[in-house]
Amino acid sequence: MPIIEYLDETRSSEPRLLPADSYHRCKARSIAEIINSGMQPYQKIVKRLGKELGEEEKNKRLEMSTKKTLKAIEAILAETSGIYCIGDGITIADIFLVPAIYTARLQKINLNEYPNILKVIDRLDQLPEVIRTHPKNQVDFQPN
Repeated sequence: MPIIEYLDETRSSEPRLLPADSYHRCKARSIAEIINSGMQPYQKIVKRLGKELGEEEKNKRLEMSTKKTLKAIEAILAETSGIYCIGDGITIADIFLVPAIYTARLQKINLNEYPNILKVIDRLDQLPEVIRTHPKNQVDFQPN
């Protein structure tokens, strides 16, 4: 997160990844940090969890962590979303949301329980930048 904040603060280009309004900036950072601390730690230790706990227990823990994260994001989006996570401009929250939802889909999480997330991610998934940077569009992509 610090590099994104640094780039946003030291470049004058648009879009601004941190909203000018302090309340919305706080909400954008909150979504990014919820993903950063709620999902990423488990994603980094998936192989070790499988070895230590077995696949079934690993999957249960990953699902629990992902659903808890999505529930928290859904609650924030209920009050802040417009076209994207925070109103109608792309923010740090959207940048973090795209890979988080990619992971949730890999885990086969039912996203219908999170209508605000679905509304935002459906719009984000249509952006040329998101399409171009999707894992399946990378030269080293290997399907599971």
